[in-house]
Amino acid sequence: MPIGGNISGGGGGGPESAWDVIGEIDLTGVSAHDFLLASAPTDSTTINVDGRSVTFNAVAGTLNLGVYVTKFEITPGVGLEITPVANGSTGDYNGSNQIAPRFGPKITDMFPSYDISRDIVACQLYATVTPDLSDNYQFFGLTLDSQLAGTGVGDQWQAARAVHSTGIRAVVVRAASGDVSASNPSANPSFFECVVGQRLAAPTSSVSDWSGSWPEPLADLHAPGWGGIRAGSVLKDKEGVVGATSVNPTAANGAFSAIAAAPVASTAFTMVAKKMRFLRLKT
Repeated sequence: MPIGGNISGGGGGGPESAWDVIGEIDLTGVSAHDFLLASAPTDSTTINVDGRSVTFNAVAGTLNLGVYVTKFEITPGVGLEITPVANGSTGDYNGSNQIAPRFGPKITDMFPSYDISRDIVACQLYATVTPDLSDNYQFFGLTLDSQLAGTGVGDQWQAARAVHSTGIRAVVVRAASGDVSASNPSANPSFFECVVGQRLAAPTSSVSDWSGSWPEPLADLHAPGWGGIRAGSVLKDKEGVVGATSVNPTAANGAFSAIAAAPVASTAFTMVAKKMRFLRLKT
């Protein structure tokens, strides 16, 4: 059965908005769900989004989720909590090694009648961490990838994230080419955005600070004292199969997900994803 929450959709961000709001989800108001109880590599729950039941998936690697996290649950009044295991053997997200814990819907499930050849879509995330990032390569944020748990089927992904690397940094990163852009915020960033168009081929992502309300996609960044960052990259030049290699993400498996990991850190932290919003550019 679908679980409810403080959720709305449709309409857009005002009469002059170029975007339709497809789903606006307050994760602090969604019913409790502990994804570790499944004792499986993946688990999911459905969330009511403007009268539709949309599946949100919890994924990491090919082993049970409990190998990668000590906590992975929705807590009413708090939000989605992910506490990644802090060591060098689990939870990596580098190149084709896509085994970090992440949570979100497939694009085709979130956007009715999604057309990969035409649609321009966006995801926004408001998330915090406790305690502050303090150990190298702890990170959290938002990613666009193929939501296939730990299969390492390709390195076509882009992430907007806060990461600790000799201090806190804000980074937009593409798997195949490292950091696209980086900046040094004064504190942990809390707002992440990804906008991607046809074929899921060339996303633009940003990292800044939550201002208390949702901005228009691609609006000026709210990041007092450090400015925020925005950068884009090409993930692939075509859709479908090229030789023996499947080009991801595809219309079937592309997903927006909140992500958190501590691949080589010795200190644990908890990401709390509080709100997610999904938009489609009007045509």
